[in-house]
Amino acid sequence: MESDEVGKRIREYRRRRNLSQIKLAEKLNISFQQVQKYEKGKTDIPLSRLVSIAKALDVQVNDFFKKEKSVDGGAVDVFENPPDFLAREESELLHCYRKIENKKIRESVLNFLKSLSDSF
Repeated sequence: MESDEVGKRIREYRRRRNLSQIKLAEKLNISFQQVQKYEKGKTDIPLSRLVSIAKALDVQVNDFFKKEKSVDGGAVDVFENPPDFLAREESELLHCYRKIENKKIRESVLNFLKSLSDSF
């Protein structure tokens, strides 16, 4: 997988979490210019830095590399093409949930949703 593809995923996860390049750079203790270089694929990302980026974005490292097989056997980018089994509301809910930066708030939202679903 090319650096620019990983960089695109980093940018997508960062945006979904409503983080600026500056905020992400601060979390990583690097310059925002370095974040720009990673996102544009101009600089290879060391594995240790990729692990730090994944932690800062609250994703798994392998999320930067995920591809699915399409019906015809070709690779499909999961980010660009969400699975058909997700309803619009589910996709929107997931998108909003991922934008919540605070882990405790995300856990509270999840617990709230679980309590709602248990009451039906």
